[in-house]
Amino acid sequence: MQMANDELQVEMVIPNREVRSIYRRDIRQWFEETTRKSSRADLLNALLLPDEMQVTHIVGTWLNETISYYDEQEQFYHGFMAGLISGFKGYKLRSNRESGEGRPDLMLMERNQKTTAIVIEIKAANPKKKNETLESKLAEAFKQIEDNHYEEELRNEGYQNILLYGVSFREKTCLVRLKKS
Repeated sequence: MQMANDELQVEMVIPNREVRSIYRRDIRQWFEETTRKSSRADLLNALLLPDEMQVTHIVGTWLNETISYYDEQEQFYHGFMAGLISGFKGYKLRSNRESGEGRPDLMLMERNQKTTAIVIEIKAANPKKKNETLESKLAEAFKQIEDNHYEEELRNEGYQNILLYGVSFREKTCLVRLKKS
């Protein structure tokens, strides 16, 4: 047993094959049901529509089902979002790559047609700071997008439809907003 962050951590062992079989079957079933309810393809479709309320709902569902309250750092949320939107056929993902005068967190772009591109700027509100709200962090995200001209490189590459998303997180909640460029 270990104590970490005032939490008791206990290592458990599955006692036999029968219990291991049940565990694997039930966990696999839960995972398959969860991914059917809120698939990553639904997330891509909501981002492209654009439907910021649906994006918020899908990301929020994944947050509630997968993370701990202690996973509250901006880098964690960045990796979380990159994992959710990576690997889509016909799209490429750039993470923290230079664009304009800065480095947007994520850029998702069509590979061949170069019609639509998505810029996502992520901010995390510190739960210990009452003045840091999801809304104030969204304002920071959009200011950063605008000040650093993140869509400029995408326009130079020929993308006509550029969707600018701000995503703010606070523990297991998120808020997604769109500003069309």
